[in-house]
Amino acid sequence: LMRDPTSGASARAEGLELHQRPRVVVEKMLNPDRMLDRRLSQAETRGIGWDAGLGGFIAAAITGAYAGAAVVWANYSSPRFRKAFGVSGKLAMVVTPAFFAFLLKSHLVVAYAIADNRKYIAPLSDQR
Repeated sequence: LMRDPTSGASARAEGLELHQRPRVVVEKMLNPDRMLDRRLSQAETRGIGWDAGLGGFIAAAITGAYAGAAVVWANYSSPRFRKAFGVSGKLAMVVTPAFFAFLLKSHLVVAYAIADNRKYIAPLSDQR
């Protein structure tokens, strides 16, 4: 990496900073300060659940729209596809990806809220 000449720091100061950075990262990993020292309130828990459900629904709707379009296109353009699958098989090709998109997105929202709840709760409490 090249040093940015406009940063104003000397090469020695930047080298020292690069040397100290791993220590700071390890220190933060060993002593995380992300967790709250109290339980989440009912409103905060409801807010996380609402965000997870809404995010999952949006992901499922988008995935379902794309999967549905792909199935309709395949059904229209391929006689082999039309004959190979019945209505329930074609419906399963749309519903299954949408269902898993909902599960994945809602799980990731909850996991993010658990992993760094200070960052997640602050915008939530500002909205309410």
